[in-house]
Amino acid sequence: MLCDQGHITQLLVQQSLDRLVLIERKTEAILTQNYELLEFTIPRLFIVLPDKKSPWDFKNKFRTKFCLHFICECGEHTEAPGSNVRHRPHLARHEGYVVSKPTELFEKYGPLLLLMLEMLKAGTSVAANFVPALSTLRVMDGLDYVQSTIGTAATQLIKSIEYSLECVEESRPQQIKTLDGHDSKGSSSAALHDLAAYLADVEGLGGVDLRQLGSYLATKDEDNLYGNLYRMTTADGHVKWVCIDHYEAITQEYWIQKLREVVSVSGGKFDEQLGKITVILGSSLAADDFFNALRKVKGVLDLDVELSWEHQYTDLLKLKRAVSRSEIKSVSVRLRRHGHPKADHHLHEGQLYDPILDIMFLSSIQYFELRDAPKDFFEKCSPLTKHADLSHLKRLSIGARWTEGRADNHFATDIALFKSLVSKAPNLASLYLRTSVERLPAVFNAIPRHRTYQIEFNCKDFFLQFLPPLPKPRFRKNSSRDLMHLMDLFEIHGALLRRLEFSKTKLDEAVISTMVEATKNGSSLEELVVDTRDSSDGHIKNLAKVIAHSKLSKLTIALKKEQHLCILESVQWDSSGMLEVIVPLEMKKQLEDMSIIQQRVQMGLVFTVKRFLIRHPGVGPTEMMQKIWDRPKSLVSTTQWNEIGLSIGPQRQIRLGLNTQEHTAAV
Repeated sequence: MLCDQGHITQLLVQQSLDRLVLIERKTEAILTQNYELLEFTIPRLFIVLPDKKSPWDFKNKFRTKFCLHFICECGEHTEAPGSNVRHRPHLARHEGYVVSKPTELFEKYGPLLLLMLEMLKAGTSVAANFVPALSTLRVMDGLDYVQSTIGTAATQLIKSIEYSLECVEESRPQQIKTLDGHDSKGSSSAALHDLAAYLADVEGLGGVDLRQLGSYLATKDEDNLYGNLYRMTTADGHVKWVCIDHYEAITQEYWIQKLREVVSVSGGKFDEQLGKITVILGSSLAADDFFNALRKVKGVLDLDVELSWEHQYTDLLKLKRAVSRSEIKSVSVRLRRHGHPKADHHLHEGQLYDPILDIMFLSSIQYFELRDAPKDFFEKCSPLTKHADLSHLKRLSIGARWTEGRADNHFATDIALFKSLVSKAPNLASLYLRTSVERLPAVFNAIPRHRTYQIEFNCKDFFLQFLPPLPKPRFRKNSSRDLMHLMDLFEIHGALLRRLEFSKTKLDEAVISTMVEATKNGSSLEELVVDTRDSSDGHIKNLAKVIAHSKLSKLTIALKKEQHLCILESVQWDSSGMLEVIVPLEMKKQLEDMSIIQQRVQMGLVFTVKRFLIRHPGVGPTEMMQKIWDRPKSLVSTTQWNEIGLSIGPQRQIRLGLNTQEHTAAV
């Protein structure tokens, strides 16, 4: 008796193994079938499951409400080259189609359903597709089985598949009861032969048969029976139906490669890790290729683009459309041209630059920069509506040319639009403006005073950085001179300056003299960059006062006279301060002997060579390098020097720079 029981068990195990082999072979035949585009009008792989929202009838299963779900045919043909992530067939992301004729459908497509259900239940490895067992839950991507835990969701899905398998068995011709031992008269070979006969025609289920599928479903749109799948062709021309995720993965790789090529041809750079593109487009044709690829590619976050031809309104419009359809967060645009862009003959001239403003108003844009803004930029933009919103903008930067060479009446209109623009951006963290010195006061006073964002002005002669809120502007009455307005600005707001940088200019002495009074009760100045090599003694004294009033974290200064070295003694140092000094070579000894330098050396700072530049014959550096800076002879060039640049930094070292004009080399 025990022997008979063991034999039966062994027989059942062998039957199961034989069944699995047969199913794998037939499944492979299905998955490797190749159809032409015209005959493959709907997806070919699907399963039928009981509707999860309706009760199941276990006495008469065909009274149960069923739904048909298509399967995504992903695989090696949807994987990115070199990717280690494997793509596996899974259910489509679709709620499914209600089956109106379940009995007829199971009879017609039973063999195919049997293969697909078994494949998804147990897992199988066929052709280039490894289909994992249901326990991996990959199959569940397309179903809305929302349960308290993943385990219960898997259990529910397995029960659904088993229920459908029972329906397939009941719809089969019943010559021999199969594989579970219910019919002891049937041999395992007979059962396997019966199953093989049942599956014999499954490979013949082609486009003609599948087009009849809609007649078994409760859908009014049999011509749109796609289940959220997309038809694609593989590299060898075969048709597959895949989900939106895998379809986009395929198209993404194509357009990414296209974008790489366009950027490379234009001499640009595409940093895919940062999602940043820097490119100069030289023609409308190159721009069309670039914009077309850009709007198709995901993951580009930062765009720096220059339009270097005489672009037209339509080109700007294409740029705006490409950005609006991308994931870009940061945009930098440079409009380089010799003439004016040609406007569309249906377009009012005052709308010429509207596409650029439209980019700024895209809710996805957080950082916007317009470099070298045309002089007529604001003049040829439409007025802002009261509903215009820039609350998404964190940083705004506008280039210099819009303030240059503009008549007063035109500039007044420009300022009005600029003021309106900034007022629409309540969440700005940084505002960067390039402007001419004479227009600086007017631009400055157009900025809202109650904001707390950082403001930077880059003029030809000045670089200013404020950290507001700013007080209400005040100007001397009956004064229309630009210089007087500029002095007012520094006198009133000088204490709020965070960074001031200017080169040799006629205005620097006037600016510093007004800041002496402004900073006498305290200063916000942290960084100061000045060139005083041609300055008067009075200017040096005023500069020393401003420095003394400020707690600088960085001072960069060029000095020419020995008596001007005393300005360094006015610096209020802290442990993290940075001092950069450029002096004539003959002042090296005086610089070294200064108490401020000695104090830094005593703190353990060391001298190192930062860089050298060859200028013209002067005093040789060999003795200076050996005796003063204590550098080995092997690092000493026969080059001759005339200036020293000394940099004392917070990293416990003092750097020496030697200035030249032919080349730079690190030692």
